[in-house]
Amino acid sequence: MSLGQWFHFVLVFDGSQPELQRIQLFVNGTSGSASLYAHVGTLGTSTSPSQETVSIGATHLPNSLIWADLLNGEIDDVRIYNRALSAAEVLNLYLAPN
Repeated sequence: MSLGQWFHFVLVFDGSQPELQRIQLFVNGTSGSASLYAHVGTLGTSTSPSQETVSIGATHLPNSLIWADLLNGEIDDVRIYNRALSAAEVLNLYLAPN
């Protein structure tokens, strides 16, 4: 990895998949074989306000009011879809011109 190198990350959650296949990480349009972690349940199906917190580039430390910054870089584009993207859709996003 070199300074100024650009990466395309996509995290896909599909609650209909078996527990160990629900979360896929795509880097530069390709899914790795490593499993991140299992998430049981859904990420929400309602449009009403939620108590859940979404963080990108940081994490909330357990049992704490402290946020830990994990990203040393810049975020250019963030998208949240209301469905799981297919591998082909992820690849198309990566290959699409800016």
